[in-house]
Order: sequence, then C-alpha cells, then structure tokens
Amino acid sequence: MNTYKVKLNEILMYLSLIITSVFLFSSCTKNSLSSNVTTYIADVQPFGADSVKSWVKKDVSGNPISVGITFKAKALTGLPTFDTMYMLMLPMSGTGMGMNMMVSPFDHIEIDWSANGDAAPSVYNKPHLDAHFFTVTTNDQMGIMGGMDSVMLDAKYIPKNCIADGDAEMMMGVHYIDTTSLEFRGYPFQHSYNYGFYGGKMTFVEAMSSKAYLESKVNYTGSIAQPKSYKMGGYYPTQYSIKYDASTDSYTYSIDNLIMN
Repeated sequence: MNTYKVKLNEILMYLSLIITSVFLFSSCTKNSLSSNVTTYIADVQPFGADSVKSWVKKDVSGNPISVGITFKAKALTGLPTFDTMYMLMLPMSGTGMGMNMMVSPFDHIEIDWSANGDAAPSVYNKPHLDAHFFTVTTNDQMGIMGGMDSVMLDAKYIPKNCIADGDAEMMMGVHYIDTTSLEFRGYPFQHSYNYGFYGGKMTFVEAMSSKAYLESKVNYTGSIAQPKSYKMGGYYPTQYSIKYDASTDSYTYSIDNLIMN
C-alpha cells in the first residue's frame, strides 16, 4: 500500500521507464524450466542493488498459469531510503499491430517500495514492498486521479470481507483491503493481497509483504478471496505466493493458478 504523492519528476521518470520497457518487452525471451511449464521473461529493470524481472508462465497447452516478478536477495540491500516505484511490462503475443496481452487482463506490473511504511496508525507502518499487477494500460493508469472516486462500484465485483481503504490514490485507484488478513487480527503485518478499483472497474490486484517478512525467508502460498463476478473477462488468480529460493538466493512475488473467467 503506497501513499506517497506523485510529483512531476516521478511522472517523467515513469514515462521514461515506459519508453525503455517497450523496447525490452517487445522481444521477450522464453526459458523452458520443465517439459510442462514455459517461462516468458518480459522485462528487466534496475532494482536496489541488483535488478528485477517480470515473467509469465504457461502450461504445456499454452494456458497462462502464473504471473510474477523475481529479484535477487541482494537487491534489498540497495533500496533507497525514500518511497520509490518501478514499472515492468508483461510479455505480449502476436506481432506488429496484432500484438495482444499474453495474459489478459494483466498489462504490466508496478513495484512500490515504501521505505518507512505508511503513516501510523496504519497496520502497514513498517517498510514494505508491493507488487501491483495492473489490468489497465500505462496510459490509463496515469489518468487515474487521486481523491474521491465518483463512480459507485457494484457489490458483486467486491470480494467478500474486502472494504475500501479511503479515497483513490493517484495512478492507482481505491485499494480494497482484505479484513481477514492477520494484520487486522492483532498480528504484525507480514503479507496481504488487495484489489484496486477506479471508475467502476478493477485497475489492479496487489501482493504485498513487509521487508521483515521477506528477510525471514519463509515461503507463503495462499488462496485469494474471489468476487461473485468479474466485469472484464480474462485469466484471474486464485492464489498468490511470496517465496524465497535458497538455490538462487532470490525472491518471487506471483499470482498463481490462473482461471479463465
């Protein structure tokens, strides 16, 4: 959950990232990790003391099963002392004017580093790292205004136990938080999964984790609360994971077990 205010220089940086990423993701690489799963690496960007990459995994039938980011543990040591965002594109299928999202409705990923956490009394008042998986284009994302969202959201699109966390954040939307998460039951914040909406439609889903939880190197995979209906068809996750791989000394945030809706 990122509450920093977007300033002109941050928007200009965002635009430069988009331009750079267009060249990178248009020629994504394909790595076969097994006979049943193929990983498409879309984008690589500088991140902390190292880099971060975005990817999509497909099964043997070509169906998307997972979307995520991966970065080396040493990247955490070089993160800045101020709030920062990083944008990564996701792979596309097709060529030229016929290019489409490989995993509709997901277009790109924004990583938000909150160096000091949200202002108290928020339960997210510790340093944390969020991965926003956006279901709108970068242009549409930049058009999202901060403040009150004037469009009423139909209840059938809101997962059970999720409530709006205040007004819309610029370039994000309104965060809908899962009130069943441990941080709302008297436990320190570790990880959570939230939804974002703006103008009556979903703008992102978010996997977030405290820096302390990442450094504990404990793996987590959990179920995601589902809405009664999705306004836009596509592949939506039923699980999310935050994992550490000792063999590569790396972390992964992912949305998993994608199901067509």
